[in-house]
Amino acid sequence: MKMRGILALFAMSSCAWVLLTLALAPSMNGNDVFIFRDAGWNLATSGHFESSALIYMRDLTPRFFAHYTPIFPLLFAGFLKIFPQNAYAGTVFNLLAGFFMAAVSLFIILKQQASTLRTLILVIIALAPVLFVTYDRPEALGLSLFALTLSSVNRIRINAPVAGSLLALTFLAHPLMAILAAVWIAIGIYLNVEPRSSRLRLTAIWSVRIAVIAALIIAAVALLDYTLDSSSIQRFLGHALGYRSGLGVMANKGTFLANLKSAAFGHGRPFMILYLLTLFLNGLLVIWFLWRRRLLSTAEQILVTTTLLLTVATVLGFPAEGHYIIALGFLIPTPLLLFSVEGSRLKKVAMISLTVVLLAHLPETALHFLERAEELPGYHAALPQPGRLLSKLSSPEAIVAVEGGSYDLYKPYFHRLVELDHADDVADLSGVEGLANCYGGFDGNASTLRPLPAVLNPAGFQLIERAPSHLWVTAFGHRIMSRQWGYGCDLYLRFKNQKPALSAEANVTQAR
Repeated sequence: MKMRGILALFAMSSCAWVLLTLALAPSMNGNDVFIFRDAGWNLATSGHFESSALIYMRDLTPRFFAHYTPIFPLLFAGFLKIFPQNAYAGTVFNLLAGFFMAAVSLFIILKQQASTLRTLILVIIALAPVLFVTYDRPEALGLSLFALTLSSVNRIRINAPVAGSLLALTFLAHPLMAILAAVWIAIGIYLNVEPRSSRLRLTAIWSVRIAVIAALIIAAVALLDYTLDSSSIQRFLGHALGYRSGLGVMANKGTFLANLKSAAFGHGRPFMILYLLTLFLNGLLVIWFLWRRRLLSTAEQILVTTTLLLTVATVLGFPAEGHYIIALGFLIPTPLLLFSVEGSRLKKVAMISLTVVLLAHLPETALHFLERAEELPGYHAALPQPGRLLSKLSSPEAIVAVEGGSYDLYKPYFHRLVELDHADDVADLSGVEGLANCYGGFDGNASTLRPLPAVLNPAGFQLIERAPSHLWVTAFGHRIMSRQWGYGCDLYLRFKNQKPALSAEANVTQAR
């Protein structure tokens, strides 16, 4: 299939996916939305790049965003200046980030030698760029920049400023991707640099040049952050190395195997399939390498060895970060496609691996769109709830707690949304004036009132409205989820002047 045909198919299918997205309910979020998009929304609406009550924060005071590198929320802020600031904003933004990764993948595959397998991958990507979406997380953006960075050194003549700038951008989007890219840059230079007699010396020179340029850009951003908020660097390192996130998961109370199990089985069956498949493909690569090691060239052995070492380092360093492990499904074939010579068996292995990974994303994607189709009536029923809660509060600046799933529904109404999953770090939650207690992931029946988060005192809140609907996702008339997963929240207000609280049952009766 010719390039023009593939690009036309990609453009038409991308438009179709956007239209379908707007016809369904918005994507329900995870709690990662508070880290990766909240500061961007606040910047777009109030001019302050800040967020509050994130993990490890000790109070509800909004602070300059420094829990992660800034590119993803900054891009979202720019997007909100164009797209309407409504409940669909995050869904469409995530979709476009995935489309960008799909476009970069098309660019890489189109450079490969024509074959039936190449045509198959091109058609899959062009028809289903939605397979690349990483919801409310920066993996799609990080993987795109990772691939572009490696592409910049995949030639004999290297442009150090371009490669260094791309490496810095990758770090500012996804630090892990940049660390892996830095290793691959050195490998790519070594395999491509001329003359061969000076490989090590030239690799060292070019690698240092690229690293210095990247480091200067990153240092400039870090200095700017420190100037704006002197505690920002400390908070970034606290999140990166904390015992509940980043590399700190190695020091968590659970064992290494417990962390791996939590990463694999803690996000539902489709996620589990992707996670286990990625590890399985890595296992097959090891077996294949051992079987073919005597037939591989030195360059091929270097590529496979680097792939295996970086994979092991990622698993050991981030055993509880399932999203990082799944990202390996794209991180592994990308450098093999870019740095293997034409005719190398590694290219075929990489394309087969990429095809399997893309097809493995189909069940998760299908379930996601099925959920959103079934959630549409509940979404419309819940749509007036944020406005009704706002009408009972003092202002849009009131602090309102809501779980991540309904973030995009409530954020257009409230500047200061917080989630309570990590609020055990916050010493005083008395500033929370309103609460939307939602039913995503709740295993009770429709008549059961969901308990308030444990960190709040139920006696301090009054129920003013029950959730308008409850949903269990179905397929062909059968439930495919044991827990509720849909829009609709119980709305609560904090009692004023220490007014005595009603019991939960009395609250329910009053709301009815």
